[in-house]
Amino acid sequence: MNKLNHIRIFPQARHQHDGNGIDLTAIARTLWWGRYRIVIVIIIASFLGGLYATMIAVPLYPANAVVALEIKQKNVASVQSVLSGSSGATEEINTEVEVIRSRYLNEALVKKLNLINDPEFNKALQGPSKYNPISYLNSTFNIKEQKTTPQQTLNAVVNAVISAISVSNIRQSLAFSINITTENPDKSALIVNALAGLYIQDSLNKKLKATELASDRLSKKAAELKLKLEFSEAQIKQFNDRTQLISPEALGALSVRLKETRTRIFDLGARKSLLQANVARIGPVLESGDIRGAIGQIKNPQLMHIAKDVDAGKTSQSVLSLQVEDIFNKMQQDAKRLGLQYNALQVSEKLLKTEVDTQTADLMQLQNLRRDAQANGLLYESFLTRLKETIIQQGLQESDIRLLSSAVPTLAASPKVSVIITVSALLGSILGGGLVLLRAHGNNTFHTADDLEAYTGYEVLGAVPKLKTKDQNDALTYIKDKPASMFAEAVRNLRTSILLSDFGRQRQVIMMTSSVPGEGKTTQVLTLAQNMAGLGKTVLVIEGDIRKRTLSERFNVREHFGFLSAMSGEAALEDAIFKPCGTGIDLLLGEGSKVNAADIFSSVAFAGFISMLRQKYDYIIIDTAPVLAVPDARIIGQHADILLYVVLWNGTLKMQVKQGLAMLKSVGLSVSGLILNKVDSAAMKQYGCGDQFGCDDASEYYLN
Repeated sequence: MNKLNHIRIFPQARHQHDGNGIDLTAIARTLWWGRYRIVIVIIIASFLGGLYATMIAVPLYPANAVVALEIKQKNVASVQSVLSGSSGATEEINTEVEVIRSRYLNEALVKKLNLINDPEFNKALQGPSKYNPISYLNSTFNIKEQKTTPQQTLNAVVNAVISAISVSNIRQSLAFSINITTENPDKSALIVNALAGLYIQDSLNKKLKATELASDRLSKKAAELKLKLEFSEAQIKQFNDRTQLISPEALGALSVRLKETRTRIFDLGARKSLLQANVARIGPVLESGDIRGAIGQIKNPQLMHIAKDVDAGKTSQSVLSLQVEDIFNKMQQDAKRLGLQYNALQVSEKLLKTEVDTQTADLMQLQNLRRDAQANGLLYESFLTRLKETIIQQGLQESDIRLLSSAVPTLAASPKVSVIITVSALLGSILGGGLVLLRAHGNNTFHTADDLEAYTGYEVLGAVPKLKTKDQNDALTYIKDKPASMFAEAVRNLRTSILLSDFGRQRQVIMMTSSVPGEGKTTQVLTLAQNMAGLGKTVLVIEGDIRKRTLSERFNVREHFGFLSAMSGEAALEDAIFKPCGTGIDLLLGEGSKVNAADIFSSVAFAGFISMLRQKYDYIIIDTAPVLAVPDARIIGQHADILLYVVLWNGTLKMQVKQGLAMLKSVGLSVSGLILNKVDSAAMKQYGCGDQFGCDDASEYYLN
């Protein structure tokens, strides 16, 4: 850091804002210094709010009625399947709220009370209002609005009524509050009570319609069931007429016979198969003449005894052979007889099975017919009973809704003058504070040196206050007459900053420029030159803006040699120099030239002229044209040791400063420092400058 950081032109701030958050201290200070504006806005807003509440606002009168939803039905004869009471579920409560706000119910309300002819709800009947710009202009210029159909008018009125009515469920209850606010207390009560009555009547009509509809449906259903019952009974009679009388007992006996027959078939089949197998096995043995083998296969005790007698010689072999043949023949006859019996039993089993199947099918069909007839009979009796109960209910229906509290006319609920004035004052304070902050922070200029440094990245060498004088020549006289003033001290601090800053070895040629004209650059050149001359230094000021020639006009010099004559040799340097009285500085004024100014400053002659002046003066200060206006400053800056950039307080736009610095940088010039000029110490307080230059403590610092 250089020495400049220790020689600020204002005391160090007590509350520095680092830019990482909101500076609440600065905001509070800005609001405090703008308190009179805020108070004025509050007074205006309160007055307008009071005027609206007492002169413009229309008094509004609320009305409220309460209805309750009954859960239990008081039916003489229970018929819950036809008519069910309310369950009290949340969905049903919400549904009832929507029923009260429904379009069909409110349309009935509009027609019943003839609200279509009420101007409060029918906007078409309202006259032109000066508070309604569109209506007022249409009436003033006789602009005819588009005609609407009767249905469109009715729809609009119904929409207005629905918007005006509010319905809410009273917490932890089955009661509903119906509310409306209109311009007439009697009308408010009338509308709410009428809507409650329509709601109750609608609930009763719904039940009556449901009962009537249920009765009609039950009548039709009972007639259908009666026809079905008669048809079922006729089917049973026809079935009995064309089929043999059967019973479950007879069918059971027949089934037992079938089972026994199947058992006999099974047993007989087993015996037949065994006997046929023995015959098939013994026959080949006998044919082969093996009597002994056949006896072993037959296993007859009698044959085995005869075989022993043959072996003992008691009986002949022929007797044994005859006995074996007789027994084998008998076995064949028995096998044949069993086969015939087996076939006969199979035929009998088929006949029994056919008879059982037939009777079973007939019995099942008969049972189905009887069940259908019985079911139709039960349904018919049930619906007939319910039909009679429903017919009885038609004369005993009660609404599920009852009126707990009817609406009565009340006092006006609005406008509340005190509330409106309070809210208006609050809004006025917010608006006033916002306007003050917007004015302080909303523009795109610079108010403090910190803002300027933070935005540009260059150091601010000085902040010079604004002189309350229209004549800029008074600045030199002011510094001389009031050396202890804030303005004089600021210029001296600027001079000190330049002299003690480390800009390099050379600090002889100083160029001062700005973004646009009118930023007080020329005044700063003169006051700085005068202060440097006060140190006993030789100081030369060159008017580098030869187009505008501000210095010539300021000192009212009409005909005098200038630096062009001195540079070209047409006049001696001593003859071209102008010495303002009492300043101690030398001036080289600009001169008119046919050669372009940029070409003059780019010439070798100008570079040599500056080098020659370095030998004669301690300090050379060049007042150049604004950077954004012409390219002169970018050319002259190539010959300067120090480049100062003037920024007008609350005047130069940030974009202008950015563009000017960028243009200098584009030709390799780096600004040595910035000067915040014409700082308004009184107005600066409105921007929350904290303890920076221009606030009370800073003023005391300089004045003391």
